[in-house]
Amino acid sequence: MEPKMEDLYRLTLDTNRMVHKMRRGLIWGRVFQVVWWILILAISGYTYYVYAQPYVNNLIKIYGQVQASTAQAQNYQSQLSSFFGNLMQQHGTTPSTTPTTPVPPTH
Repeated sequence: MEPKMEDLYRLTLDTNRMVHKMRRGLIWGRVFQVVWWILILAISGYTYYVYAQPYVNNLIKIYGQVQASTAQAQNYQSQLSSFFGNLMQQHGTTPSTTPTTPVPPTH
């Protein structure tokens, strides 16, 4: 081979080797990036499970108790309404906001 062809051949081999190293580095970089994100998500999940979950469970329990109390209060309100409605029906009176006869003022 001529010296120029031999130099060109060596340069081509060197370039090919460098391109393969770059591809390998890219692949390993992506693998490490995926492993990194998996570790971040796993550590976050573990931290939630260990530290935050008891607080979240307590909040859910309190929310359920508040809902039960609200339902109970609405039940009491409907019972009172029906009680006073039945009472008014039995006595034949209807509630009025204005008196039918004027009352003289007292001094």
